[in-house]
Amino acid sequence: MHAKETRLCCPTGTAGPFVFTAAITPHRAETGSIVRMMEDLASPLPAMGVPFVDIALASHLAQTAQCMTNLAQTLKTAGTSLDRLVHLRVLVTDPLSEGPVLGLILTLLPAVRPAVSIVVVDGTELDPRILVQIDAVALSGEAEDEIVEIPASPTHGLPVGFPAAVRVGNWCFTSMILALDSNGVPVASMAQLDAGARDILPDPVIPVAPSLTSYIAQHAACFSATSAIVEAAGLETGDIVYVGEFYAGLDMAGTILGCASGMATQLSPYCLSSFIQGRLRHPLARACSRVIAYAGSSRETPNIQASALAPVYADAVPAGGLLFTSGEVPIDVEKVRALAEAGDMSAEFNGTDMGRWHGPQPALAQARFIYASLAETLAENGCTVDDVAHQTVYLTHPSDAPQIDLAYQLAFGGPLPPTTFLPIAACSPAKTSRLEIEFVAAIPSPEVNDEN
Repeated sequence: MHAKETRLCCPTGTAGPFVFTAAITPHRAETGSIVRMMEDLASPLPAMGVPFVDIALASHLAQTAQCMTNLAQTLKTAGTSLDRLVHLRVLVTDPLSEGPVLGLILTLLPAVRPAVSIVVVDGTELDPRILVQIDAVALSGEAEDEIVEIPASPTHGLPVGFPAAVRVGNWCFTSMILALDSNGVPVASMAQLDAGARDILPDPVIPVAPSLTSYIAQHAACFSATSAIVEAAGLETGDIVYVGEFYAGLDMAGTILGCASGMATQLSPYCLSSFIQGRLRHPLARACSRVIAYAGSSRETPNIQASALAPVYADAVPAGGLLFTSGEVPIDVEKVRALAEAGDMSAEFNGTDMGRWHGPQPALAQARFIYASLAETLAENGCTVDDVAHQTVYLTHPSDAPQIDLAYQLAFGGPLPPTTFLPIAACSPAKTSRLEIEFVAAIPSPEVNDEN
């Protein structure tokens, strides 16, 4: 859970043994200004053996260093530290900066390395001053579990030095995995799939245009790879509770859900968040994914209901005292239609834009609908919005963020929980959707519920 504060967004939240941070930005704490050059840093960067001959790259590295400084201070305030990191999500605006940025992060991290997800964000409405953001999951100061690294394979497409996953007690967090062949090139055809990857495809395989086979092949290969990583960590594929996926270039919703039906035959109920990005880390990559697994989750949660939107996954999955939700989108499943603006909403929401001189604010209406849906999901699992430890808001128009902030306050009051705004190219499956939101919440203990 997160402590209420007199600020728009809480910096950290706790759930189970973990501390979740909001997105860390490259601001100097003393001045509030954005670091843009090496000279803006309070301390010089450690020697990396690489001359900074590119001004843009130098700016990325300066901001990375500031983000890591801010992350260390945020974790310290929450009673934990960089050496207890479990997962890092690094958002960059330039895919060419990925190697140097992650190389710098490695030099700033202690000996134990967390799982890592690198996301390339792009869009016309991004703040051009901000090139790098980072959010993190760390073990809390009280947790006694050991962090164990699961080594990466060259076919995982990870930067050298980062593990394929980490295991912490009953938990396993994987890195964001690409589907590469033995030559380091993304899988391009069904013929390249091993037996494990082919098993997740529908039988018969959904007919698709030849140009789409690489999407299907990479999706299947990513799932096969993450499953193998989870098993290498000593857990089972059926222990996977959350799957996060990115696809490049076009809306693959129908085809991907067809593949997801094959995944569902191998998994217990799991949460799913999938998005379209303009580009992934490798120019030929069409899919990448990461998972979170909890040992014994399939045995602890036998009655989870399938999502009404797509029965291949669940709206929420409890595991180990945490509640994970799937990405919620503005689709009215009862009327089977996407909700694009306030006029599409029920009477409870369709007055959102009335009495104003500005034009329609579709993100505000969509966010209000999504938060209402998520509140129902939380309630069904014994939680409230006060139990949310972190939210990720995937949005197609970054300038919509103030509308989303307002929607949260209208629905629940108070500050946002620790939040990461992650720009994407498109939500799936509705093209009119401007955002998708997922929660991680702390499930209150029975004693807390009895007191309330």
